[in-house]
Amino acid sequence: MGDDPSEPAEKVLKRKRITQACNSCRAKKSKCDGKAPVCGRCAGYSYHCTWGDQAQQNPATPAALQHLSPSASGMERFREVRAVYDQLVQSVCLQIPKESRARVLNCLAIVQARSPRYLGEISDVHFCHVVTQIAKLGDGGDAVGDIDNYDPDHLPDRCPPPTMLHDLPEPAEMDGELQTYFSTIHFAYPFVSKASFSSRLEPLRAEGDPSGVAPSWLSLFYSILAIGAYYNSFRQDQRPAEIPHQRLFQQSLAWYEYESQERSVTQIAALLAQCFYLLATSQIERCWVSLGLAIRLGQSIGLHTSMERHSRSGAAAVADDGTHADSFEMRSRLWYCMYVLDRLLALQLGRPAAISDHDCHVPIPTRLADLEADDDDDDDEVTPRRRRRRCFSSIIGRVLRETYHPRRGITDSLESTRSCDRLLLAWKDKLPRFLRFDAGHAFEKSVTFKRQRNMLAIKFHHLRTLIHRPYLCYPHLSSQKAQLAVVAAVAPDQLARIRAYGATCALEAQAIIHLLHHVARPADIVIDYPWWQMISCLVCAGSVLVLAGAFFHGGDDDEHLNTTTTYCGTAAALGEDVETCVQVLHELSRHSHGAKLASRMMKNIRARGARISAARLPSIPPSPCRTQQQ
Repeated sequence: MGDDPSEPAEKVLKRKRITQACNSCRAKKSKCDGKAPVCGRCAGYSYHCTWGDQAQQNPATPAALQHLSPSASGMERFREVRAVYDQLVQSVCLQIPKESRARVLNCLAIVQARSPRYLGEISDVHFCHVVTQIAKLGDGGDAVGDIDNYDPDHLPDRCPPPTMLHDLPEPAEMDGELQTYFSTIHFAYPFVSKASFSSRLEPLRAEGDPSGVAPSWLSLFYSILAIGAYYNSFRQDQRPAEIPHQRLFQQSLAWYEYESQERSVTQIAALLAQCFYLLATSQIERCWVSLGLAIRLGQSIGLHTSMERHSRSGAAAVADDGTHADSFEMRSRLWYCMYVLDRLLALQLGRPAAISDHDCHVPIPTRLADLEADDDDDDDEVTPRRRRRRCFSSIIGRVLRETYHPRRGITDSLESTRSCDRLLLAWKDKLPRFLRFDAGHAFEKSVTFKRQRNMLAIKFHHLRTLIHRPYLCYPHLSSQKAQLAVVAAVAPDQLARIRAYGATCALEAQAIIHLLHHVARPADIVIDYPWWQMISCLVCAGSVLVLAGAFFHGGDDDEHLNTTTTYCGTAAALGEDVETCVQVLHELSRHSHGAKLASRMMKNIRARGARISAARLPSIPPSPCRTQQQ
């Protein structure tokens, strides 16, 4: 057929050659269809399509971004850019197949719905941000990498609801983890009946069948094991390839049923145990949410009211410990543990407390001999310790209300600081001799009392640091734009008190670091100190000392320098304390991700402090009046 000249010749397909490509495709070395004024590729990706000698702009920038107003403020420009890229993402999502589009749009909605977290002025991270802003005043730049949070962002996947026990350690290892929990968390927050817990554990270990045990109790059991395993990991020389405490905590989450209508004391205790694990592993945001749920569940069953008003049968109906006589005590302990932890998180994050002192009427917990079967006979002071903790938490609430919120004039602020400081000092003076952390205790053998004193010392020095921190390096922290106007509005006697209060803040921050001078191993800090708040306290103390040392420059006539060094020593001494803080966090970072991030934060803050010193920012003008420490 092909040889017949009468048949038409076969049509030959020729490739269409593009003589000119747009600037965007040429820059990316991509195939261009040559269609002007906008080629197909630029139209699909919303690129600004230019040809020939036209002004070549960034080919990867959407066309709408080329028309942003150059005179717009930073926030307005950010909103315009955000709106353009949202439109671009939506246009790309429309090209995704329908079977996958719904899932992508759902994930995008979750990402867009996330808002920046709120941190109040009393928060340690907020204070680090303030130091960052002051450092930027020195040279206008920020050459140091930012690590502004030690709370990890990733969320682990939830395990499916289990039907049997998984990942349980060996019996000897399990006993060690339980012993660690009851010797660390339990002596400070005894919201679990040790006798009742042991009576339920024995048949479970013997039979290995969880079918007859409430899921909330199994969740509590796994959380306690996770806490013990995490604390014991600091005693190991090398970090294991697999982390047992994370697997145990995942099992606790799997056993806990958030949609359950159980509303029992055990269910709330399981949530509270999860909170302490999250605190220990520096997952502060998750702890905040879990504690809020526990408080609401507690209020729903009336933990915030005195159960003495109700009948004996009513109390037994909501209690699941199996003993009528102990139900009142455990309810009271559980509520006060949530109350104290609520104040602790509010102090750490600078947020309002969820529990108001006026909304609860619960008797102070007491010790029942048949409730706690502790091996250490020295721990027989539960009643006074609980009463003191309630008083201390009340002081925390007052500091949150009066010192940091709402805003007040300098006169009211100074009076509030003096009042809160007197309450705190009176609280310390009323401690019994065996708990006075500022007194000597030669030849004492009780480990429990030692840990209690360490816990009280950390709480005292940390809170006193926060009470006086608004006056540290005043007025640089209070008003960076109108410092002279702030100083001019302060009376000479008030300025002297401000200097003394600022020196007290640095002195108390030093006291926190000095408590760790004789610690030999990271495990000693985790076991012998309140680990659930140590990272926050170290970041707070370290940042205070960095800023205090950065402003310690000037001559002999610098009254601020003389006043502060009278109490805190030289700037070199402050630098040594900062170095100790960084070293402690570095050693702890081998087993703690939160400590690793906090260590990087402190190194950045230390570098910024050096930039503040190099910038020679002005100090406070001298005052004709001098006072001693209040």
